[in-house]
Amino acid sequence: MNKLLQTLKRLPKVIVFLSPFVVSLMLIIGCDRTEHKGESGSSFFRSRVDTVIVRDTVTVRDTVTVRDTIVVVDTMLVEKEVIKKVEIPADISPAYESAWQRQLGELIAPFSDDKTCFLGLGSIRVNVEMNEEAENILSKQRVKDKFELTLRRYGVPLSDASESRMLLIIIESKWDDDKIAATYTVRINLLEQIIFYRTEKPYKRFVPLLERLNYGYAGKKVIKDSLIRTIEEKAEEIANLYLSSN
Repeated sequence: MNKLLQTLKRLPKVIVFLSPFVVSLMLIIGCDRTEHKGESGSSFFRSRVDTVIVRDTVTVRDTVTVRDTIVVVDTMLVEKEVIKKVEIPADISPAYESAWQRQLGELIAPFSDDKTCFLGLGSIRVNVEMNEEAENILSKQRVKDKFELTLRRYGVPLSDASESRMLLIIIESKWDDDKIAATYTVRINLLEQIIFYRTEKPYKRFVPLLERLNYGYAGKKVIKDSLIRTIEEKAEEIANLYLSSN
């Protein structure tokens, strides 16, 4: 009987000694898991992840029972929150998908031919630039009217309000010393507006997509008719490219 009483007196000390080991074991095993969704993670190419915070609550209970004599119950409750970050697949938004498709399309885009430059083209604005000697032979307005008339005859849409693309006609002329004859050049450029970045700042600029060049030599009496005929031929060439593309 005395030995039993001595054993029971030592029992709480044993329980206190063993409890930390039991707690550690339960912390490792874990239970009562809950999840909380966090903020979206980074996105790159075609994958994206969300961050999920997982919280583990650990509960430890120790119960000791000695039958037939004395019952000793010692219950210890330990709760500890363990935070983990887990990456799980997330749905790709339409904006990400659209941006990726656009970037991929630009990477594999083929080089265009002359016809492609007019594919799906809307209205075009016609501008004329001439040096002083050429303008003394033929006015800018006469050149513009002749070029636009030919394009309209073939059904090419024109608009002076168009700001994204234009046909630029450049005519330059030079008389000889005796002013008997003159050389001339007629250059046609299809220009389109682009946006490019420098030091992360956007800029606009017209760039040439297509160029047609013609040059000639004519005397004073026929130089005007020669220029008008060349302008009409260039307008017909541009109109044929437009029609074959659309």
